[in-house]
Amino acid sequence: MKNLLLYLRGIGIGMADLIPGVSGGTIAFITGIYERLVSALHNIDHHALKLLVKLKFREFFRKIDALFLLLVVGGAATSILIFSKLIEFLLKNYETYLWAFFFGLILSSIYIVIKKVKHLKVSHSVYFIAGAIIAYFVTSSSIIKTPDSPLFLFFAGFIAIIAMILPGISGSYILLILGKYHYVISIVSAISGYMKSLFTSITTGDFGKIVSEFPATEFGLAAIFALGCISGLISFSKVLNWLFKHHHDNAIAVLAGFMLGSLNVIWPWKKIIGETKNFQGEIVKIQENILPYFNSVDAWLILMFIAIGIIIIYIIEKAGSRNEAV
Repeated sequence: MKNLLLYLRGIGIGMADLIPGVSGGTIAFITGIYERLVSALHNIDHHALKLLVKLKFREFFRKIDALFLLLVVGGAATSILIFSKLIEFLLKNYETYLWAFFFGLILSSIYIVIKKVKHLKVSHSVYFIAGAIIAYFVTSSSIIKTPDSPLFLFFAGFIAIIAMILPGISGSYILLILGKYHYVISIVSAISGYMKSLFTSITTGDFGKIVSEFPATEFGLAAIFALGCISGLISFSKVLNWLFKHHHDNAIAVLAGFMLGSLNVIWPWKKIIGETKNFQGEIVKIQENILPYFNSVDAWLILMFIAIGIIIIYIIEKAGSRNEAV
């Protein structure tokens, strides 16, 4: 049961990372596995590689908390492959309600994160405010035009994954700022479509399509992006692990601030002020945040989805108080 719960948490992290404005790190924090995840990634070092080279697999797996990583990362990968098209559909057709749900989810989870500060002091409010300001300015940045070169794709993966493991700062939104969100989603969607076609080909015995429809370019680009993500994940986890060991409460306060400062991205009350084309030639809406309105059914639906997000966090928090995070 514990392993299933870890896998489901990984699925939640993967789904969150698909949505610009929502951080997988936030979901990891909410579900109580954040510090364990950072610690496990930190332990992937040259000592672990030595154990692997010496074929000491049991010691290697124990050192990097392999089962934990496999379940969480596997759940996230499964989620990204399965739900990429669903998230695209929801963003296109029910964007406001999706934002509202995650707004309630993240807003209410800030309290849970702050509770992780072991010795709350007035000075922690400075770190909290600083984190909020940093996140606000990062998430308010304009989209820039960037090249589609493999080198930049590696860099985008390196930077995005750092944001993904920081609660509050969305890796998907960083990709959006770098002009690579739709590019990466199209790669993932192509691979996901091929995997479904592969399954159909195997079950029907039509093996000719396995080779003819193989998206070699997309797999190559995905490998480059994944390499950037792995490099950023292992590198930055060491920084986070050091911060948790030596400045735990300050680090938690900053991370909680990140979550607050990023809420402007998923503020559900917006108005369309124009349209533009992204770098893939698709028409996208230009929106700005507005004050809440309560004069329509739509407004009450927004409040309902915010409430659903808050209730889910309440349930998770109550469940967590009975059972320690696995």
